Formats: sequence, structure tokens, C-alpha cells
Amino acid sequence: MRKIQAEAPKDYEFPSIWDFRMTAVSGIVFTISQIVLRKVCYFLFQPFCKACPTEEEKALRSGKAAYNMFKIIHFTGATVWGYYVLIDQPYFPKFLGGHGDLIHMFDGYPYQTHAYQLKECLLILMGYHVGSLINHGIGARRTDFLEMALHHSVSVFLYGGSYLYNAWEIAGVIALIHDIADITTSMIKVIAETDYKYTTVGIFLFHMGLWGYTRNYGLYHAICKIWEAQPDFGTAFNLQMYVFLLSCLLLLHYWWYYLFLKHLWKFIKKGSTENTMDKVQTDVKKV
Repeated sequence: MRKIQAEAPKDYEFPSIWDFRMTAVSGIVFTISQIVLRKVCYFLFQPFCKACPTEEEKALRSGKAAYNMFKIIHFTGATVWGYYVLIDQPYFPKFLGGHGDLIHMFDGYPYQTHAYQLKECLLILMGYHVGSLINHGIGARRTDFLEMALHHSVSVFLYGGSYLYNAWEIAGVIALIHDIADITTSMIKVIAETDYKYTTVGIFLFHMGLWGYTRNYGLYHAICKIWEAQPDFGTAFNLQMYVFLLSCLLLLHYWWYYLFLKHLWKFIKKGSTENTMDKVQTDVKKV
């Protein structure tokens, strides 16, 4: 990487580790925003919370819904920003509504000209994932703790690694692939805490289609294009590790899709829309 930086054209602004100062600031801003919005959403949601035998359970369900209401706001904003930055780029794929091909994401690499606001988009949104990793480590243990720990860790590593290796284009597309389905993921987790059972199922079916299309198919397609392009990340090991970590994410998506199918089958058999994928393992307490 030092050799690549040394051979960069004059006045070319190569990524620096000091650029992550923007990530640190955005992480703080996201954390403060989450605290404020969760409190607001908590009180807004309580009248719609499903009937609970105790106030403690109602507080837990309302807190969980409030957290996911914040996530709906965040991922909707991230998705809109991602489309604004990437939609007209020659590498933005047709399966996401673009007119390009992912094979072009490494054209001119490692000294390519990046899309307007792509740098800011990656560094700022990375702050959210850094904060999520920290909160996940110190927060209440849930049934999906290990899966989400792996997901957050790989996400932060890929954001940071892609940025430092100047592979911003593929990082932007992969981030968008994930952000789209995170909107419906959060919507389900909100509606599941209400008595609107059939609304939950309708959104869940739409979500399964969206998840399968973006994460299961879209991410697989992106990984294949990266391997086809064979970008020079300094050593063959770096590229192999990059693809390996993306493949870990892909396998996680397949695993979660299997759990979606189990939840759908549970509804068909028992009529239950209770979400047990991220249930708190400790005693009931306010989130």
C-alpha cells in the first residue's frame, strides 16, 4: 500500500487513517441522536404496544420498538443518500436500478476519480456501525449475540479496509445493498411488538423477497465481480481475505433467511408473530 501511495499522481488525495476523525465525530453524533430519538419513539409507540401481562414487559417491548424506529430513520436516510451518490455511476448495477456494471468499479484503480460525496458517505455511515459494535458489546445479551457481533465486526473492518485501500466504489454499493433490507428488517421488529398480526406478516413476506434479492443475490453477485476484477490490493492474501470476509457476511445472510423461513412456518402452524431471533437472554428490563 505504501508503494501505491508513493506512486500516486501528483496532487492525488489518497486515503489516510486520519480521515477516520470524521467517523469518530459521526459515531458520537449518531449515539446522541439515538439516545434522544429512542426516548421520543418510546413514548410515541407505547399506545400501540401489544397487550402485556406486566408493565416491565411493556417497557421492554416499547424500548425494542423505539430502537428499531430509530433504525428505520437511519437506514432510510442512508439508502436515499447512497442512491443520490451512486445512481449515475458506470459501476452502479442494473439490479439496484442503475445502468452500469459492477465490473467497472475498479476502472482506474487505485487512482480512480470518486463520485461526489462518496468519501463523506462512507466515513459518516461507518460511524453508525462503529457505535453499533460498541453498543452491542456492552449492551444486553440477546439470542443472536454472536451472529450480530460477527456482522458488526466484519462491517467495520470492510468499511475501514475498503476506504484505506481506496476501494470506495465497491464499499458504497455493498453498503447500499445492506441498508435497503435493513429498513424492512427494522419495520418488522416494530410492527411485531403490536397486535397488527397480519400487517406484520405482509411486511415480513415483502421483506423476505427484498432480502433475498439484495443480500442473498446482490451480495453474491458483487463478490463474483470482485473476484473477476482481481484488483491489486498489494498482495493476493489481502484480496482473498477481503472476499472471505464478504463471504462470511453472505453466509450469515443465508443463515438468517433460513430463520425467516422458520418464523414463517411458525406463523402458519401456530399463528405466532413473536420475534425470537434477538430476544434478551437476561431478566426483563427496560431498554
